[in-house]
Order: sequence, then structure tokens, then C-alpha cells
Amino acid sequence: MDGSWSYFECGGSGTDHQREQGEYVSGERRREGASRTEASLKDVPLDAQTEEPLCAWRQRSPHAFPSDWVFASPHTKGRQPYWPGTLRRYYGTPALKRVGVTKHVSYHTFRHTFVTLLNANGENPKVVQELLRHASLKVTTDVYMQAISP
Repeated sequence: MDGSWSYFECGGSGTDHQREQGEYVSGERRREGASRTEASLKDVPLDAQTEEPLCAWRQRSPHAFPSDWVFASPHTKGRQPYWPGTLRRYYGTPALKRVGVTKHVSYHTFRHTFVTLLNANGENPKVVQELLRHASLKVTTDVYMQAISP
């Protein structure tokens, strides 16, 4: 994901979008549009619970221009984002310890949890595929969707 404010819109619509355009590979941003599939270029819907804190953060952030990173590192004066490992070390791991989680949790864990919750709520697998931006429903169902017992 590019991660700049240029792909994020604060509005009053209740559902705004974060467009995924670039990605990080070994800390280097790939060229725009260098995603794996056309499906991964689609907008990602954000609900109000996600949009509101991001808009509030943008108002407080010293790096709020469209070309600035949403989570810009102050150590690089906003020219680079925080590294995922840094965010995990300072925020993720302490939060997990506070709530008693001792198992390994990765960013991908949240993706699997999201799909599991959608599946448990009876969401249509095609909708889940779209939300994950998978090109194939087979990937969504075979890799991400697990049977939920009542």
C-alpha cells in the first residue's frame, strides 16, 4: 500500500476509501500500480470507526499533505513511513501483552481473523473475496475461510 494521504479521503459519507497502489518490498517502495493483480488495485472501504480516528490523526499530524505518509516516521522528518517492525515492537507487542495474548500474532493474523468473523456472521464468500481484493474466490475460500461450528 502506498500509505500516503493522497489515497485517503476524509468526508462525511460514512464510507471512504483507501486505495492500494504501491507496496513495500524490502523497505523500498515499488512503482505505482505494481500490485500482483488487478483486484488488488481496487479501493478498500473504510467504515466510520476506522475513518474517524484516521481523520483526527491527519488533523494532528505534522505530516498531513497528500504526498506525506499517513504514519510518517518523525526520525526521517516524514520522508519515510514507520517500519512495520517498529510499529509492532512499540505498539503491537505491548498491546498484546496487556490483553494476555501469548501466541505469535502477525499482521496476516488480523486478515484471517477478519475473514473468520465475516464467515461466522454468514457473509457471502464473494463479498469476502472483494473485501480481500483476491482475484480468485478459490484463494479466499481455500486459504482464508474456515468452517465455523455453532
